[in-house]
Amino acid sequence: MLRKELIIQNKISRLWDELFEEVPDIVQRESRNKNLLLQSRLREMMQFIENHYKERISLERLAAEANISKSEALRCFKRGIGTTPVKYLIDYRLERAKELLCKTNDTVIRVAADVGIDNTSYFVRIFKKMYGMTPGAFREEALAGVFGAVSGSSGIDPDRGSRNFCGFRQRGERSGDLCGAFYERGAGDGPA
Repeated sequence: MLRKELIIQNKISRLWDELFEEVPDIVQRESRNKNLLLQSRLREMMQFIENHYKERISLERLAAEANISKSEALRCFKRGIGTTPVKYLIDYRLERAKELLCKTNDTVIRVAADVGIDNTSYFVRIFKKMYGMTPGAFREEALAGVFGAVSGSSGIDPDRGSRNFCGFRQRGERSGDLCGAFYERGAGDGPA
């Protein structure tokens, strides 16, 4: 009888060992599935913002696009990219505004409206907060950078090293072109 009990205990012990060997794989698979789901939902919402940024977008509408609740939409953005959907939308609109300021002669009022911001003073305030200058000053800097390249100026500030197309960087940004086409400029070089 004792021998039978020992055999049964041994088999139970092996079963537990096998189960615990599988647990990390199961947890890892579950985690991977959750990450894929998060990425999928986040991609859907970000794509929706990129396609509809000129429109009024509510959190309800954004969440509905991914077939999730508002709180899940907030969680997805926070976990996925470390920000809120509203902040992402504002940042995306400001990036599009930079492009318009660099590539068009539209007024600041028109640029703000074209990126979905109806209140011009709000647009100027958030643009200045993000980039350290008003949209008008940004455009002047961008044009000065373009004309500098045309006239043969180097575009390099000896105190700050190589600069981007617009001649300055976004607050907290280490490198990159504010107008969307990063390149290093040397004497007489134009956009790459």
